[in-house]
Amino acid sequence: MRRLKVDENLPHAAVQALREAGHDVMTVAEQKLTGSADSRLSEICAEEARIVITLDRGFADPRQQAAPEGLGVVVLRPATDGPRACLTLVRQLLPALAAQDPTGSIWVVSPQRIRVRRM
Repeated sequence: MRRLKVDENLPHAAVQALREAGHDVMTVAEQKLTGSADSRLSEICAEEARIVITLDRGFADPRQQAAPEGLGVVVLRPATDGPRACLTLVRQLLPALAAQDPTGSIWVVSPQRIRVRRM
């Protein structure tokens, strides 16, 4: 089980799939953090020991922000727009989350693969 924070840009079905897989999931909207800057969200996730899952490509670029210690980032890169493509990537992500801890790294999940980069 991983502690996750799902960004506001992911569909509810993705949140449901993560919860059904047994993960402890909080959403940005549930915590009234909608519209927060990426840097603020990163700080909160590190403080809460939660891995952020987002569609925001800015999180995949470590040059855009200094990552706080303990942060893990998963960026979904669907081939097409829409909730179905997002949900497909979340389902692809589930076995990887069970096998590895993303803390201290950036995972970029695309239909073809999951790239892992250390922060």
